[in-house]
Amino acid sequence: MSSAKPIRVGIAGARFAAAFHLESMQGVRGVPLEVVGVTSTSPESRAKFAAAHDVKAFDSIDALIAGCDVVDVCTPPYAHEEITVKAAAAGRHVIVEKPFTGSFLNREEYEAQKKPKLSFNEQRYVEATGSAKRMADAVKKAGVAMCFAENWHFLPSGLKACRLMMRSMFKKRLEGASWKLTEPDPGARVMLIRGSEAHSGSGSPVYGDLQFAGGGAIMGKACHPLGFALYLKRLEGIVRNGKPIEPVAVRGTCGYITYGKDYRDPDYQTPKKVRRGYKGGEDWGLMVVRFADETFAEIEANEFTLGGVANTFEVLSNKFRLQGNVSPNDAVKAYAPSPDVFEPEYLVEKLETAGGWSFPAMNENFTMGYIEEMQVFFDRIAAISEGRKPKAEPPYLPPDDDVALAVDSVRVMYGAYVSDERKGAEVELAEMDKMKL
Repeated sequence: MSSAKPIRVGIAGARFAAAFHLESMQGVRGVPLEVVGVTSTSPESRAKFAAAHDVKAFDSIDALIAGCDVVDVCTPPYAHEEITVKAAAAGRHVIVEKPFTGSFLNREEYEAQKKPKLSFNEQRYVEATGSAKRMADAVKKAGVAMCFAENWHFLPSGLKACRLMMRSMFKKRLEGASWKLTEPDPGARVMLIRGSEAHSGSGSPVYGDLQFAGGGAIMGKACHPLGFALYLKRLEGIVRNGKPIEPVAVRGTCGYITYGKDYRDPDYQTPKKVRRGYKGGEDWGLMVVRFADETFAEIEANEFTLGGVANTFEVLSNKFRLQGNVSPNDAVKAYAPSPDVFEPEYLVEKLETAGGWSFPAMNENFTMGYIEEMQVFFDRIAAISEGRKPKAEPPYLPPDDDVALAVDSVRVMYGAYVSDERKGAEVELAEMDKMKL
């Protein structure tokens, strides 16, 4: 039992992400921590969250920062940079929910400019990557930890895939009844990663609004399987030769299917409908990412898949093939002749009806990687205060790589938007990085 003083955590944001972050922190082992409070731009939301979770409601982000050691940023993306930079300047560690950050320029603001130098999405790329780099620089300058809360980095199924990939990269020798690793296998390669995330649309009122969310399906959903692909390739390079394999180019295509006049479903009023009414953000997105070793990732996301969250990944190597059904999986199957049978028991995220067959989640905070995510993050934060190295052995990435990956995720997503603007032409990220406003 640790006698260390608890790490005080303050949560910025009081909706869905804040709730599952708090629940997942309760599963952290060996690192004492205390969620001291919450803040939100909505007094009603923060008061309701505080009462539900028995924490203090702070009336401003400044007050929250003053009262904690770690700021957990669970706001919409438009506020991530401001809170992160302010928290770091005050010497606070930060946890930043996905997507990391973005550009919050909309068409009206762009068209109101006098003779802009760049196209709409080129300007968004420069603004978004500039924001990501300022966040990374702020925490580096302050000497605090910044933890990128992309839970697909910590999926139990994804971490197992990482371990299997790592083992495949070495030759083996059978000693008695046990296999022993020998020299590296120079021919072992991860050649293609496929990933997808989809459901019937977010419940957030600002989801898909460029002014607050910075994008649609690519920003809000494709960021997850993209994060896993970037993680796996970065890890592959580190294990092979100590150097990450980074993304160098991307092709992107966006769709606006629920915007069309032929889509006649009424406005999203009930969980049995596919949502519509996004403000500029795409409801379908596809990215093809090229890495420095000339391998690829195919990433897809959409906002019109019924039946609950559908998250999958596949890893193709010259030595193996891996498939992951993140959600739904069939560890538990249930049938109810009417939706009320199982009420009020929770089944699975974004399920439109509890009637018929369903795949109830056993513990989403575990299966979706949130508990492991918080475990790694708080060990990292505790290590700084205790003057020791954090646990960062593979398959976990070193802290600096975690931050670099967060920046890369923004570069790739906004590179995909530029590619879509260019009718699907491949966009070289290094060339994009040279652009200036």
